[in-house]
Amino acid sequence: MTDKPLYRRVVLKASGEALMGEQHFGIDVSVVDRIAADIAEA
Repeated sequence: MTDKPLYRRVVLKASGEALMGEQHFGIDVSVVDRIAADIAEA
């Protein structure tokens, strides 16, 4: 078996509600940063 990954790309769908954080509207940049860090760590 080779070390070549099975997939080259992955599509991740995140809802606006998940990116909103504690704000009542818009996208909370700190939430996006945290999610991106979690994905990069995985």
